Parts: sequence; structure tokens; C-alpha cells
Amino acid sequence: MDRRVVSTVCFVLLLMIATAFAQQNPVAVITELAGDVSYLKDAEAQLWGTAILNMPLRVGNAIRIGKNGHVKLLFESGKLITVQGETTYVVPSDPKTDQSVSTALKNMWVAITGKFKRSYSQDRLDAIPTVRGEGEMTSIGIIVSPRNTKVFSTNPSFIWISNGTQAEFKVTIYQGDRIVWSGVAKGDHLVVPNPEKVFLRGKSYKWTVSCSFGLGVEISHTAEFTIASVEEANMTKAEMMSIENSYPDSPSKYMILGSFFERNGFYADALEYYLEYVRRMNHAHAAVLLLCDFYIEHGVPEMAKQALLNMPHIPNELMNQW
Repeated sequence: MDRRVVSTVCFVLLLMIATAFAQQNPVAVITELAGDVSYLKDAEAQLWGTAILNMPLRVGNAIRIGKNGHVKLLFESGKLITVQGETTYVVPSDPKTDQSVSTALKNMWVAITGKFKRSYSQDRLDAIPTVRGEGEMTSIGIIVSPRNTKVFSTNPSFIWISNGTQAEFKVTIYQGDRIVWSGVAKGDHLVVPNPEKVFLRGKSYKWTVSCSFGLGVEISHTAEFTIASVEEANMTKAEMMSIENSYPDSPSKYMILGSFFERNGFYADALEYYLEYVRRMNHAHAAVLLLCDFYIEHGVPEMAKQALLNMPHIPNELMNQW
């Protein structure tokens, strides 16, 4: 029998066996792709479809890479691998790769710190606090979320940078020029009580967080957001429920939902899911780095640097890249 035929038969059998024992939960997600990348939709029929960014993958799924194409996969274990060239890759439960986890982590670290250097001046970087402390005034009160975005939830969390100060922050929410809610809080976040009396779907709002430290020192920051309309909310909810029903409770589900909301412009909701993903991944380096990338992309490098420097067990060679 022709060797190519034997190889094809063996490959199909391998896919069918792997699929038969596939886990219900996804074990990996596509975090980057370029060129011709497809996935096997049906092993028996050899039916291939086009792979897309943020696509979840289960054990036994196959990805075919065309010439000059590549794909990066982040596994639930925190491993990040790159598949490139003219090849077909069958997703395992525990990936074996020539690229060590530490090398992948280093590459992600360099990419993210590189974004800092490309996007922000040295003066800006020097102003970003490296550790939390009451004496660091440069970033206190900077708004983290919602920050100039659409919001799916009608009960959003309002988050800002406090750097551990025990001062009280005043939060004021406006619809147009009218104040619809005002209150104070210690710490770095607040949820409005009885939000149904404050927020309406399809309406835009502005919010301000301010803090006075005496001796004429006062900070104030402002951001805007729009609550999704009823029609947009219903469409988004249907897609969200489809994702939740398709993927049982696992860390990767939260990354997929975070990617879904980010892709649709709901950055505040995306952040909630990314934070939950990091928590469920026990702050694995790769998960934290993805969160940092989100912070940088959406204008809060202070949070990214804090998260990077608070990661446990950072190798010295990575710190030296900073």
C-alpha cells in the first residue's frame, strides 16, 4: 500500500480515537493566528473549516497550518505553544513542545514590556508605581473600569487605582449634566446599590472619582460608558448563553467569555471575566500576562505593571527584561 495512503489512514484513525476519548471541556484556545489556518470539523468526512481567533479547542481537535501560516495555542495548564509551517497538529491534553514553558513565558513577557516601551514615554513609565504604597500619588484615582466603553451589565463594578490608601473616594455618576448617583467608598471599587433605579439600557453616563488628601492636594478622574440597548443586550445574552452552555465550568470558559466581550467592545465586562480566569488559573504566569496585555491595550498600564510585578516566582531573567 502507498505510504501516503497508510499515513492518511493512520492519521484518521488517530483522530477518531482521540475524539472518542475527548474531554468535554476545552483544553486550549487560539490566542493568535496568521496565514492559512483551518480545523477539522468532522473527522470521518474529513471536513475542514476556517479557524478563528479565540476559538476553544478540545482534546483530539486537529488544526492544519498552511504555508507561511502559524497559530499560537494557550492551554488550560498555562502552556503556550506555537505551531507553524505546513503541518497538521492534533490537540493533546498535555502538550509536548520543543519550546519550554519558561521560553514561552519569556517571549510573552518581552512582547508585553515592549508594548510599554512603544506606547509610553520613559517619563510616563517612570511615573507608574512599582509597588503599592500610600506615598505614591501618581496613579491614585485613575479609572480602570468602566472606561470609555459599552457595558453589557446593568450593574457594573466601578474600579479605580487606590494604591492601598485608606482615604475615602467620592464617586459621582452623571447622565448628561444631571447627577443620578453619588457616594463614597474606601478601597478601589464600588457597586451602586439599587442599580435598576440608576441605569437604563441604551443610555450614556459619565462618572468621576475624586479624593482629597488635605493641604490642597486633590485628585479627580472621569470616564464615560454606555449601557447596551435592549436589542443589543438580548443578542449578546443569546451568544453568551450559547458559550456557557457549550463549555462546562472550566478556567478556559472564562477566557473565552472575556475574549467574546472584548471583541464586541464590552471592555468592562471582559475585564470581569479575565480577572475570574486569572483567579481560577491560580495566577499562572501566562494567564496574568494575558490580563496585562488587556490592561495595556485599554489604556491602564499602571494596572499591568502592578500585576506583572506582583506575579509570584518571576525568574530574574524576566525581571531584567523590564
